[in-house]
Amino acid sequence: MPPLVAAKIAGEPLFNDGVSVVVFIVIVGIITKSEVGDVALGFAAGWIIYRALRSADDHVVETLMKLALVTSVYALASALYLSGPIAAVVAGLLIGNRGGHRALSDHTRDNLLRFWELTDEMLNSVLFLLVGMEALLIGFNVTTATAGGIAIVAMLIGRSSAVLTVLGLLRRHAVFTPGAAPALIWAGLKG
Repeated sequence: MPPLVAAKIAGEPLFNDGVSVVVFIVIVGIITKSEVGDVALGFAAGWIIYRALRSADDHVVETLMKLALVTSVYALASALYLSGPIAAVVAGLLIGNRGGHRALSDHTRDNLLRFWELTDEMLNSVLFLLVGMEALLIGFNVTTATAGGIAIVAMLIGRSSAVLTVLGLLRRHAVFTPGAAPALIWAGLKG
């Protein structure tokens, strides 16, 4: 598989998942009238780690700093009765956007990407293992087969409409390889 196609297929579901989490957290924050404090905390913690990353040049230390950032800002936000997910997302966006290009060496960036790729693969393996175990607990009968069939059709319709809509909007600004739509529709399916 060409590297560009592989990158699109691997990145698209991750992007969908990330956007879904952020949108969910923002909606929950709006509903619960989340304070600006969680955003400020995430930004401050992200900025501190960004500055520290600029002075370090060891991929192990930098990986640990990023992991410590997420866990500590989440815990601190929870202790202050702020939104841990929003604080962690803000810190991650600052580090991911700014820190990835300005604070990390190419060697460190490559090692971090490999670390997160491995982490993603391990977590996906655990997820599918749990889905498989759950499938063993659900008895197979006409009702579950019908519900499964309806869910598959609904999911394919929803996924197809989402991918085709986005590709249609982006066609004005980007050129896609032939077969991009089916690849994105089918590649992002899980379970």
